[in-house]
Amino acid sequence: LNLHEHQAPMIDRIAEVLGRYPGSCPVSLVVYDAAGRKSLLKLSNQFRVNPLAFKPIIFASEIKGLLPFPGVERVSVAAGGYVNFHLDRAALARALSALRRGGSRTPQPTGAVPPGLVSPDKILVEHTSINPNKAAHIGHLRNAVLGDTFARLLAARGARVEVQNYIDNTGVQVADVIVGFLWLENKTPAEVRQLIEDPSGRFDYHCWDLYARVFQWYESEPAAIAHRAVTLKAIEEGHGETAEMAERVSTAIVERHLETMRRVPARPGKRNPAARFLGRGIQVNEK
Repeated sequence: LNLHEHQAPMIDRIAEVLGRYPGSCPVSLVVYDAAGRKSLLKLSNQFRVNPLAFKPIIFASEIKGLLPFPGVERVSVAAGGYVNFHLDRAALARALSALRRGGSRTPQPTGAVPPGLVSPDKILVEHTSINPNKAAHIGHLRNAVLGDTFARLLAARGARVEVQNYIDNTGVQVADVIVGFLWLENKTPAEVRQLIEDPSGRFDYHCWDLYARVFQWYESEPAAIAHRAVTLKAIEEGHGETAEMAERVSTAIVERHLETMRRVPARPGKRNPAARFLGRGIQVNEK
């Protein structure tokens, strides 16, 4: 799917929908490439929308039917207003097969890479990327295997590939586990450290059970969810005992995840902790 080829008509269709929400709030369209670089898409007019009337989920539903692309089997809308493009796998397989055989291009020797099939730029593949708040489950293993396989296939085709494993060690999921340690189990950072180092238990499974208990607590005592915001703020600011505990817990669980992946085996790649984007470096041993 070549997004740039369809960019102009896509922008026109999006602009058509934006025009239904006139207001004072300016709108910008941002596209991120595989390396995380962002660029603005220029609209034919500078649209301003009414933030009270403009709802992402409704907007996504309205543009869903306006975005048919060759190679896309269907377009769906997910929670939060995300628009998902589902590839037409059969059409993609036929196109790749045609490229492999040479198609309308100059015939290629067996095993050769058709021109343009592999980007000359470095390709960033992010996979695994498990929230460091509990043990890895079968869905995580599936993602790791798919990502590792895809990265190996690209490398086998001559691409320059970098694999990264994004670690959301400052997110809500980690905060909820810390809430459990602090307010359900009343543990100090030293006691959590002992739990991590205890060879007789599985710390990642302990956190999984604790995470479930925290949600049960939130449901039975709705006021308890206020602890989440306080804890999340402390983690994001990166100081104090709460942040120290979150760092220790998330790092320990990432190590358990890697132990699990080595049994598959799959290679999650370079670890990329979220704390780096907050201007501080939670120390994670990168391998």
